[in-house]
Amino acid sequence: MLLGEKGRNFEELLNLLDLGERVGDHLLAVDDVDLFPGDQKLLTEIAWDCVREAEVGGGLNNDVYNNMILAFINQEVKLDVGNMLEEMRTRELEPDIITKNRVVDYYCKSDKVDNALQFMKDTDLSLSEHLAWSIIFGHTAQGQVSKAEEILKSLNEKNIHWNLGMYKAFILGSAKFGDADATQFFLSKYRNTLDVVILEAVQLMNKNHSDRLGFLLDKLPVNVEMFSARCRRTVKMLLETGNTDAAWRLVRMTREVAENNSDKDRVIMISPGVIALRHFIIDCEKQEQILAKIQELVESDKRIVARAVLVLIETAFERPEKSEMARKVIRELLENSDKNEQQLIRNLVGQSSKRRLTEASLVSREQLLSVFQSYCSLGLSIDKVRAWDILMKTLIPDIPDHGTWSQNELYEKTFSVKDLVTNSSHGVYSHSVVWSHILQHLINRENSLFFKTAATVCKKLKVAYGPKRWYLSLANCVVITRDVTSFVDILEVCYHNCDKKGKWDDYDVLCSSMYAAIAKCQNRNIDVDVLLGDILDEFWKRNLRIPTHFRESIMEKLHDKKLRLLFENVPVLGRNVFKRNTRKGIV
Repeated sequence: MLLGEKGRNFEELLNLLDLGERVGDHLLAVDDVDLFPGDQKLLTEIAWDCVREAEVGGGLNNDVYNNMILAFINQEVKLDVGNMLEEMRTRELEPDIITKNRVVDYYCKSDKVDNALQFMKDTDLSLSEHLAWSIIFGHTAQGQVSKAEEILKSLNEKNIHWNLGMYKAFILGSAKFGDADATQFFLSKYRNTLDVVILEAVQLMNKNHSDRLGFLLDKLPVNVEMFSARCRRTVKMLLETGNTDAAWRLVRMTREVAENNSDKDRVIMISPGVIALRHFIIDCEKQEQILAKIQELVESDKRIVARAVLVLIETAFERPEKSEMARKVIRELLENSDKNEQQLIRNLVGQSSKRRLTEASLVSREQLLSVFQSYCSLGLSIDKVRAWDILMKTLIPDIPDHGTWSQNELYEKTFSVKDLVTNSSHGVYSHSVVWSHILQHLINRENSLFFKTAATVCKKLKVAYGPKRWYLSLANCVVITRDVTSFVDILEVCYHNCDKKGKWDDYDVLCSSMYAAIAKCQNRNIDVDVLLGDILDEFWKRNLRIPTHFRESIMEKLHDKKLRLLFENVPVLGRNVFKRNTRKGIV
């Protein structure tokens, strides 16, 4: 979803609205972090029409009407109060005290304080402390400070005196009227000044008096640790009204910290710096200006380089015409990033790709490939194993459209998918990387047919690509399928390939799958001796050797004395030949 995108259509906004939940949870009555104020306003209008038509929750009641009035107030939607009250009566609903209070509040915030006073008179609504805040705001917002003070005098007779709510009403009303001196005066009297109050004053003054914001911005932030979340709506409002200088001034005041949410890519996209950067990129065509703006944000957000990559990805997806520009900027950022930034970028790209591939897989195979191609066209590789798993499950499903795989069909399918992925990757992935993920997918299915196909592919290629990615899956697969032949086929291919190269790292990794298989058998209370006996028979037949340290480690786990003796006499790769590459959990 693109924050602040101009021209969002009716259907897109409607899709964001879950009527049953959002009305009930008051979500329409507060700021939606995913949307700009203009879109929130439109969504509120749409929601109201839909709510009345859908009879949310089995019928409209006072709570629904009260929530919607509050939404109209907060989102500044025009309301025909008379029609709403008449509609309630036709539904045999009588306005309760909450309804009446919110109607008064709506009138006051809509520059109709006289209407509010008349409504109170017509409904015999007495002046409470809460209503006093609304009336004080309404008068002050129209420059009628003396009338607002008269309200205070009437409250004194009820033993209600100045409090923070009164001061806030004077502050915000003065800001809306554009009276900088009065706003400053009442702020000085407000003993518990908070960022939220000042920011709300900024929002109100910005609408008609944006040139007078300087003194308010000078007072920010009061609490820098909380400021990022608190200023989000204000930043969006300033950007939406074209007051970009003030928006960026607020953004530079923020101090972003590391995200701690599992849905990190979404959390990042709603941070003020990212919101402002995304808004800037939408209208900017020059690579140099975008890079300069990113650099400008480094002081407020140490992770902005990686987050900028995420912004560029989202922009490219939402606006394909900007893909080439996004690719160039991403390439520049990657080339000038240190190792920590590159790792963070990989993590964020992995999260983003996983989410998008998951969504696309629910639509169609074509949509899935389109998403994959888009990441590749941006010069970005997907390191998230889960993302690749989603891709492969769609391209090589467990059950094909016609019902079942034959051995030959599945074998041919793996090669066609490899060609498809390679051709779609724009040179981002090497042949070995693509094959390693295909092999991992086949083995991960924990199915005899898929396992046999993986072994056949390895023998055809004469190499087992990327065993570090899937040696644990190999162990699990042989335990479940008991297909020892396919298991040893893969090890044999890797053995001979490593023998030719004189490098034993891959074979070292794959041999460790035997150790992992023992551990899985023990965890599942499976007799491991039979399985390993069958594996050893295949090793003897093929004259395959085992690294010395693996033999020693495995023998410690065996209970059968005959099997221990067999293992003791199996041909080994001596320490003078085998370059030991110790791995955690193996030795």
